[in-house]
Amino acid sequence: MRTRPNPDLRMPPRSAIPTLPQRMPSPASRPSALWLLTKNRLKPRSTEVAGTSRLRGDSPVPTGRTQVHSFQEHAERCITLLTGYTHTQIVDMHLLKIARKQIAVITVLLAVAAIAGAVVLTPSRGSKPDPWAKLKERVSNRAQVDLFEDFSTGLDEWQSGEDLASTWSYDKNGFVNPGTLSLFTPSMHLTNYDLDSLVQIETKGIGLVFRAEGPTTYQAVRVLVEGSGPQPALVVERYRVVGGQASRPVRTQYPSRFQTDTLYRVHLQVHGDEFSLYIQGQLVDFWSDQRLRAGGVGLFCAPGEHARVAWIRVSHNTDSVGRICSLLASAL
Repeated sequence: MRTRPNPDLRMPPRSAIPTLPQRMPSPASRPSALWLLTKNRLKPRSTEVAGTSRLRGDSPVPTGRTQVHSFQEHAERCITLLTGYTHTQIVDMHLLKIARKQIAVITVLLAVAAIAGAVVLTPSRGSKPDPWAKLKERVSNRAQVDLFEDFSTGLDEWQSGEDLASTWSYDKNGFVNPGTLSLFTPSMHLTNYDLDSLVQIETKGIGLVFRAEGPTTYQAVRVLVEGSGPQPALVVERYRVVGGQASRPVRTQYPSRFQTDTLYRVHLQVHGDEFSLYIQGQLVDFWSDQRLRAGGVGLFCAPGEHARVAWIRVSHNTDSVGRICSLLASAL
């Protein structure tokens, strides 16, 4: 007895069977989520709600479909969950980084333009000046200066009228003990600068020299310890030496007292005709002098004095413009 086939179990026609694509698109060929967010942020998007479709403000048209989420909406939700920021905030931060880079480039260009403009606008007298040489001079004067000496490589960069080996020495910690006046050679061409030093006075005092044209012409500041006891008084003495002849010293007493083994941080500002002396961050003396306009720095201890120097630093134009001009000066 033959049974009739159930019509519900028959094979559907071939045209009704869904077919898969032969090759799936690779992830690399898909556009990035950030690109889609930036691109779609600038154009209107269509919205589809359950059973209707609205595009560009048209009236709703029944579609018979449920709500459809686009790839962009999924990407927005994923980025928000992972970073805690919306796609609008992420794009704004990306644009802010680009703006900061552009501002930095514009600042450099404006600095160079300002220097070049100063050269062009400078009035000339007599023969016609060379603009290129004037530009190099301006850039060189504005360039950063940063000379640091911790005496770890010897005393080859120090010059003196006497033999340094007989008057200068090192202690067991690597500090230097100055003797007769010696000048720091790399600083001899400078005009304006800041002089910093870390010193310890063991007996009487130590002398710092600035605006030194040579061993017989310079400005001097001496830091002296006077009195006995665990906290002696600290006195600053300044004077000028021209052609080996010293002027009358001017003395100023420091308002505070320190222990005998204190390491003193000495800071001296040499700008134009005005000088400022700081000890331990406190202003001790301020004065002006037009006699000596340029020169380097040096150290000395008078007979009967003994001190230890850890390091000295001579710096000028240490801001961002000075660093840029330092790079330009090496390239010009």
